[in-house]
Amino acid sequence: KCSTAVKANLATWLDSVRMINDSIDIFDATIINIGIEFTALCPPDVNKNAVFNKAKDEIFEKLNDYRPEIGESFNLTEVFKILKDEEEVLDVTEITVSSKSSASHTDFMYNIDSNMSAQRRILHIPKNCIWELKFKNDITGTIL
Repeated sequence: KCSTAVKANLATWLDSVRMINDSIDIFDATIINIGIEFTALCPPDVNKNAVFNKAKDEIFEKLNDYRPEIGESFNLTEVFKILKDEEEVLDVTEITVSSKSSASHTDFMYNIDSNMSAQRRILHIPKNCIWELKFKNDITGTIL
């Protein structure tokens, strides 16, 4: 949440550059904490636990390096790309997204299923919300 002082300073500056008839309202965005679950295939001779941990680290690092805009959709294809770039991963069979809510997450529960695209590749986010992958433990999966 943005502090009242920051909002007041922003409103003061915006007031100096706005048109007379413009109206400006400043709101905090609602955070949607997401979790990711994946299933991937790898060769039988590799350490599946090591592959899983490496894939989990890569997903978390790359998605947290990217800062989404408020209202920007979450593309599951990005997770597919991250996993497919892993040397030991032969194929990615499934990726699902869930809404996380707990004492350490936001208390806002978002209905993932009703906001997924028909192809289940894009999670649509409302214009007043922003998605966040908060913890590395919010990523689970299976390596076959």
